[in-house]
Order: sequence, then structure tokens, then C-alpha cells
Amino acid sequence: MHSFVKLNLSWIAGAVKPEFYTSPPAEYLDALQLSAGQLRKTPASTVKEIDRLLEHHGLEEIARLLNQNGFKPGEVAAFTRGMVAHICQVYTLKSRRERELARGFLTRAEVAALLNIKEYRVTKLLNQGYLRKHATTGSSRELYESPTKREIKLIAAIPSSKRGRPPKLFS
Repeated sequence: MHSFVKLNLSWIAGAVKPEFYTSPPAEYLDALQLSAGQLRKTPASTVKEIDRLLEHHGLEEIARLLNQNGFKPGEVAAFTRGMVAHICQVYTLKSRRERELARGFLTRAEVAALLNIKEYRVTKLLNQGYLRKHATTGSSRELYESPTKREIKLIAAIPSSKRGRPPKLFS
């Protein structure tokens, strides 16, 4: 329900003219009482969606998905990777890497320590099919699936000639 507001406009010449306006709905009045920062603040629903998407997507993918699903970042037309990263930092959301490490994925150094080998050998074992790398998004810091006990035994049983560099052949 709208109410009316009466404004008495005083002109420089001295005339006073009353004007009647309908007042805006209550939700508009509430918005007028917010500061500029509060109006630009990321809605809680958007932060929850970003937190949910971080389980399986990188920052660029999240920005694209938010834009596709109709989420709006405030005054700007569309989300960017940088905006999503800033929101993650401001709201102290765990990064995708932190979440994957918590789920049991291993770094290259951890795999090497587990298998009692040098780190460069992890890549060789990966290329030979003995290890599985987890898909990462734009990061050179790869994560690996934890090998099973059976796979650890198989890797330990690989002959040393296949483990290291091939022997030099002199002719």
C-alpha cells in the first residue's frame, strides 16, 4: 500500500507550492537507508554458491558458472576470476587445493616420501601409468591420488633398471 508525501516547495521569488507524491514501497525505503558499501556487498547466497562450487571447480570456471546462472556481482556486469578470488579472500573460504588436500590427495613430495623415492621419479611413475594425477585447474602444483597398498607393492617390485635411468651403452 502506498502513502502520499506532501512537499512544500519554496521558490526564490517567495512562492510556496505544495506538491504531492506517492511514497515508494517499503523495500525501496530500506535500500535507501543502506550505505554504498552495504549495497555493493556480495549477497550471502552468492558466497554460499561460490563455496559450494569450490569443491569441484577452479576460479575461472566458477566465474563462468555464476554468470551463466544469473548471479550478479553488484555494479559490474559479470563476475571475473579476480572477483571470485577476492570474495574467497574476504570471506576466508578454503581454496580448492586446501579442500583437495583435506580429501586425501597428495603433493609430489608426499608421494615421493610415501614411496621412498626421489621427487623426479614421481613424474616417471606417472608417465608409466603406476600413479594417477588429479586434474588441477591452471596450477603447476599437481596433486596425486594416494596409491593403494597393492600399488605401493607393485612400484616397490619394479626392477631397479626400470626404476632409474637406463644404463649407458658404450659402442
